Amino acid sequence: MLVLGAVTELTRLHFPHNKALLDDLQILQKRLKYGLARTAAIALYELGFADRVLASELAAVVGPVESRAAARQAIRHHEGAIRQALAQYPSYFSDILRTLPDYERRASSNSDSASSAPLGKANPMTIHQLHHFLQGIHHKIQEQDKLAAATGENFNVFKILGVEAYEVGTHSAFLSELLSPQGTHGQGSTFLKLFLHHYQPQRMPPSPGS
Repeated sequence: MLVLGAVTELTRLHFPHNKALLDDLQILQKRLKYGLARTAAIALYELGFADRVLASELAAVVGPVESRAAARQAIRHHEGAIRQALAQYPSYFSDILRTLPDYERRASSNSDSASSAPLGKANPMTIHQLHHFLQGIHHKIQEQDKLAAATGENFNVFKILGVEAYEVGTHSAFLSELLSPQGTHGQGSTFLKLFLHHYQPQRMPPSPGS
């Protein structure tokens, strides 16, 4: 999941206009996260029917839907069959059905736009492009592993100190201070400029006198 998340972010960074590819990656993330293969089951799971077996059973009732908004409409259309299916499960899920509009209103502020967006469709050409993209990433990972072995960059002071999992309290605070022009290091924006130059070499204007 972490690797796929990183690949998705890299794709969003380098191919921001390839919506089909991003949709495919996002649906793949959800399939792995929830353990569900059908987009309808994923939509139902995200509506609050957070049980893989139940979501799959309800998906068979509502048919093919590709968004949470479409899933809500399908639930209303098949409400009788949905209630009959829910009767075999804990009453919590029947409560979810009764309070579904309230459940959606309690969602985050971007829920409406997210719920109406398609969950993704497999596209043979897009998958082919993704395969080549992932092959390129695999090759770069191998190169990075060789470089790390040669330079010793796997040395991790946070791991040595036993705090490698405390990202918020250590890593984030350290990086924030280091990249801040007002940081106590007294180097102004030097580290921030170096960071931006390293990760965006084509977008950074040349420094004065360079």
